[in-house]
Amino acid sequence: MTPFPQPVELDAVLDTTWEPIADMIKRKAEDSNAEMLVVAHHSKKWWEQALAGSVTKYLVDHSDLNVVVVH
Repeated sequence: MTPFPQPVELDAVLDTTWEPIADMIKRKAEDSNAEMLVVAHHSKKWWEQALAGSVTKYLVDHSDLNVVVVH
């Protein structure tokens, strides 16, 4: 028995549709039977937040999966 845990399987997705990125990430995670999402968050100025929103906030609010946010 090794003292280290087994490696985690990761997957990267390149999608060329015009679907909003947060919806695409949510759909791909559900389609692949993912157990959780790990996403990064960075600070934005108030006007950037108002214009573009936040993919991380959308995933936390709308995903049925567990979401881990790294800041």
